[in-house]
Amino acid sequence: MPSKPVKILVVGQTPPPYLGQAMMIGRLVNAAFRHIKIVHVRLAFSEGEGDIGKISLKKIFHLFSTVGEVYRQKLLHRELVLYYPPSGPNFTPILRDLALLLFITPIFKKKIYHFRAAGISEYLRTKPAVFQWICKKVYGLPDIGIQLSSLNPEDAKYFLAKSIFYIPNGMEDEAINYLPVQHKANNDCTFKILFVGILREDKGLTCLIQALQLLIQRGINNFKLVVMGEFNSAEYKTGLMKIIESYGIGNSILFVGVQTGKAKWEYFSQADFLCFPTYFNSESFGNVLLEAMMFQLPVVATEWRGIPDIVTEETGFLVPVKDVGALADKISLLIENPLLRLKMGENARKRFLEKYTLRQHIDDMENMFLSLK
Repeated sequence: MPSKPVKILVVGQTPPPYLGQAMMIGRLVNAAFRHIKIVHVRLAFSEGEGDIGKISLKKIFHLFSTVGEVYRQKLLHRELVLYYPPSGPNFTPILRDLALLLFITPIFKKKIYHFRAAGISEYLRTKPAVFQWICKKVYGLPDIGIQLSSLNPEDAKYFLAKSIFYIPNGMEDEAINYLPVQHKANNDCTFKILFVGILREDKGLTCLIQALQLLIQRGINNFKLVVMGEFNSAEYKTGLMKIIESYGIGNSILFVGVQTGKAKWEYFSQADFLCFPTYFNSESFGNVLLEAMMFQLPVVATEWRGIPDIVTEETGFLVPVKDVGALADKISLLIENPLLRLKMGENARKRFLEKYTLRQHIDDMENMFLSLK
């Protein structure tokens, strides 16, 4: 063990907004490490889903104030290792990365990139060679690249990381205060299907609603879809509401907005299973899957990025991306088979406790940090 703590400068966003990456960085900043000292410079480019990916004078000012704070912390602490979560496959955040990293990476001997948002390598490979060259020069060669799954795009390899670690997320066991969760063991009542995430097309919400319409056409209507999250745009909200109206299933869908703390966990404790049919281009893991598993909820999700690492045939079902028919089939299977539903839920919680606790994640992160010595 090192004679003195390894000091890590985390430059990253913490909530709000209450999105997976920000929440995981919050856990990292507040973690009880044994041999690591965390110094945090908070990014605050976006306070809500509607701010993400947009340029404003406020964001430009914040960029330069962040650079100043990074330099101040470097002077105070000297031997700091830079920890930074690069952008996903989106042009505006990549420009933000370039502007920020251009100023701050030269003052660090060692740096770690945590690819919490996946797909930047796929995106850059579609761009002109000169832009790729600029990006590789500015991002530089990280000493460590961290990915959440080996099934995700090889972002760390693209930037020629000297070492690559695959570290899944982990989280607190929020379900412990709600156990035993009394999930339904019969089909004589309304089933609560939970969807949690950014409300946008490629999170699969439209596909899910189309699948529910198929179920109604098959005579299955004993369900309520509970949708938790914030719309990413007014345009998508308007279009989705028109679809719901045209199907005539508005009474079967409840939008509850963003929920945090006890209010959020109440919805999980009352749900029967989770649907997460995402094909989001930045998706790398899906923290909501762990949240469902800790509450003994089976999961119906897509064969997308790192999700097959999390959801197994013992804990839920995986369907092809945008396959509305397959999605409807698996939902109906869970509704109509109470014993299967309960068994999958039990297996899901067991898998969560074995692989995805916050303590295990923090231990893995600490071992990774210590490998720099």
